[in-house]
Amino acid sequence: ETPSNPMQSLVDIAAVSEMAHAAGAKVVLDNIFATPLLQQGLPAVQFFDTMQVARDNGELRLNLRAGQQQKAADLDSAERDALRRTLVDGKPLVSELIAGRRGEARVMFTMPLRREYGSVMGVVAGALKLQSQGLLPPSMTLPARDDSRLIVFTRDGTILSHPDPLRILG
Repeated sequence: ETPSNPMQSLVDIAAVSEMAHAAGAKVVLDNIFATPLLQQGLPAVQFFDTMQVARDNGELRLNLRAGQQQKAADLDSAERDALRRTLVDGKPLVSELIAGRRGEARVMFTMPLRREYGSVMGVVAGALKLQSQGLLPPSMTLPARDDSRLIVFTRDGTILSHPDPLRILG
């Protein structure tokens, strides 16, 4: 079983499969906690700047930033609140604009994970930095010039993307 229940320990499926097949055995997996999407190496990590997975008791099991595991204590309080609200309400959520510690404005998307009979068993979330060039339409990408700068702001003048991180959300 991977992740294991109740400890949520992960098993290297490829390594176990290789050993089992070398011995002529078959491999059967049971994943009560993780959906098939989460068992495929978290392909969403390639899209989101951060990813989190939390259990129904609020315990943060995964906190990736730029593909690297971070401590639970490093999770921004606004991100923690979005996870909590999804666990309590049982509904997907798109957060308000989150101002990061390093001037990284981002939006968080959460989705409840459900048991077969419908109760919430956890939440998966991803956040996108608003400064990510990949979020912009081709018409807004930077010209191929060293002296070009991209500044994105809202109608009310809030800066969402700026070469100087201290100016973001200013």
